[in-house]
Order: sequence, then C-alpha cells, then structure tokens
Amino acid sequence: MKKRIPEYYYNKIVTEEERTRNYLTCVTNKVNDYDTLKIEFESEKKKFNKKIKVLERENRILKNTIRKKDKDILKEERKLDELNREIIEGQNDDDMVYSRKMREKDDEISRKMQEKMMKFLNFDIN
Repeated sequence: MKKRIPEYYYNKIVTEEERTRNYLTCVTNKVNDYDTLKIEFESEKKKFNKKIKVLERENRILKNTIRKKDKDILKEERKLDELNREIIEGQNDDDMVYSRKMREKDDEISRKMQEKMMKFLNFDIN
C-alpha cells in the first residue's frame, strides 16, 4: 500500500506536469499568435492610415483644383468680356478710320476727276 500511494502521487504529478506543459505550450502558442496578430494588425493599420492620408490629400487637391478651375473660369470669362469690349471699341475705331479713309479716297477721287475735267476743259478751250 505504501508503494501504491507514492506511485499514485507520482503518476498524478507526471500527468499534472504534462498538463502544465501542454497548457504552457498552448499559452505560448496563443501569445505568439496574439503577437503575430498584433504585428499584422499594426502593419494593416499603418497601411490603412497611409491610404486615408492619400485619400485626404487627393480630396484636398481636388477641392483646390475645383476652386482653381472656378477661378480660372472666372478669369477666362473676364478676359473674354475684355476682349469683346476691345473688339467692339476696335470695330468702332475701325469704322471711324474706315469712314475717314473712304472720305479721303472720295475726296481724292473727286479731286482727280476735277483735275481731269479741268484738263479736258482747258484742252477744249485751248
């Protein structure tokens, strides 16, 4: 009986040691899994944050380009208005210049006609 009791306890101790070893390996595996998951999570978090930053930057760029496009459109419209005004003023000036030139040409033609008539009349008289 005395032998049995120590053997019984010995077997219990051995089984408990095996259990604790198994539990220890299980726990270390879980800790390792947790660590790897944590590392993966951190890397994914960094990637995700980078993507968010890129998207925010693109959003800011788009907003700025839209604002710039609006400003550019307004500038282009102003330039077109100024060009239209200049064209209208230029046409008025051109009309004035053209009418002045036409009057000068008419005067020149009438002067030449008068000279020819005078020559003709002078020729007839002489």
